[in-house]
Amino acid sequence: MIQIDTLTQGYDAVEDRLFIDVRDAAGAVLRLWLTRRLADAVFGQLCDWLQRSRSRGDAGFDQLLHSWDQQAAQAGLRSGEPVRWQGEAVLLVAVDFTQTDQGCQLVFKTQLAGQQQPVAAVTFTLVQLRQWLGIVHRLYAPAGWPEDIWPDWLHNAVRAAEAAPTAD
Repeated sequence: MIQIDTLTQGYDAVEDRLFIDVRDAAGAVLRLWLTRRLADAVFGQLCDWLQRSRSRGDAGFDQLLHSWDQQAAQAGLRSGEPVRWQGEAVLLVAVDFTQTDQGCQLVFKTQLAGQQQPVAAVTFTLVQLRQWLGIVHRLYAPAGWPEDIWPDWLHNAVRAAEAAPTAD
């Protein structure tokens, strides 16, 4: 199983799937395919977990708080060297989610010999998770996938980041 060090994600129109190209510290690379159904389930669950983890019981205040947290996370996002995939790819059938002290761990699974088998795992801090969700959110529009799984605070933060002027 690959312990993910770096990941690059995108949308493949021919496959009509999201992909996550992953690399471990030793340089092993793997492509993980996500169907829309699995992507909706995983990203919806992660957004719900973030909402519950920071809820103060006031819906308006909670939305504002999450929007600020999301904007701050996205402002800290730095691009790095993308993973260059070549070779092996697997279709994911499940993603296990575990809360950690600092954030969460995701274990990506495929179907082998009739059973779910883990193929890769990644651990995110809360800020990294928010950054990744913002990136994946942007892939839904080019895919033409409905965006109703995404909460308003994430939509608003992504729109604000896209509208913000960039330094030249």
